[in-house]
Amino acid sequence: QAPAGELYYPDPCRGAVQSITLQAMAPFLQRKGFRLCPRDIAVHDVLSATAMVVVGSGMGVEQVSEVEVEHGCTHKIGGQSDALLQMCCAALTEAREAADGWQPWQDLVSLASHCGANGAASS
Repeated sequence: QAPAGELYYPDPCRGAVQSITLQAMAPFLQRKGFRLCPRDIAVHDVLSATAMVVVGSGMGVEQVSEVEVEHGCTHKIGGQSDALLQMCCAALTEAREAADGWQPWQDLVSLASHCGANGAASS
């Protein structure tokens, strides 16, 4: 299968947090032909990106459509396509379905709001 492209992420060997979410999504993305490449992400990389998403176990997947570059001035990221967003959402869905016990943060917040300080259910 021809490579679909390269997906860059901050390099854990250079001090970035190792993303367990990205690790869980990686097999799906690799099957789709993407290469996952750890590297330093410079401002130039952000400004020249054709698409950008952020991922996290609590937040899921969100598309970055623009960034602030200087005192309120913004720079648009990529075009109108949400193909990368859709691909990453599918990867996260597969990872969550394969993982035993993965709960979205919204479920945990809902559970916590129904529990008292000692963890017992409150009415």
